[in-house]
Amino acid sequence: MGCACVKPSTTSEDRTPARANPVRVRKPTPWAYGNRPLSSAQLQEMRNTFWQNAAQAGGRQEIWEALRAATEGDLRNAEKIIRDNKISLGNLDMTVCYDESGTSYNLPLYVLSEPTNMEHRVLRA
Repeated sequence: MGCACVKPSTTSEDRTPARANPVRVRKPTPWAYGNRPLSSAQLQEMRNTFWQNAAQAGGRQEIWEALRAATEGDLRNAEKIIRDNKISLGNLDMTVCYDESGTSYNLPLYVLSEPTNMEHRVLRA
């Protein structure tokens, strides 16, 4: 599936500097999952499993909850959630985020966007 990796920073050099500019979240670069199409149900199961286990990797529960809310909305909403929770972005696509103490939260691509090889079923009338 994926792992939630959390690393506390040990030096000030490891920490993301404070932002002077507004938060600008962008969509991740298009990506493919493996070499077979992924169904919507499989993707949702992967996402649910990630979020159920994310806090076990460390970090603060409220930051994990904020990150989940940010990934499930549109980009404008994500930017507001990131700003309101004082989360810094290591990458603009939210794959790496930091809380105020410098703890790192790594998000897999599958919680941020759909892969290019999603299985799309056509409904027939």
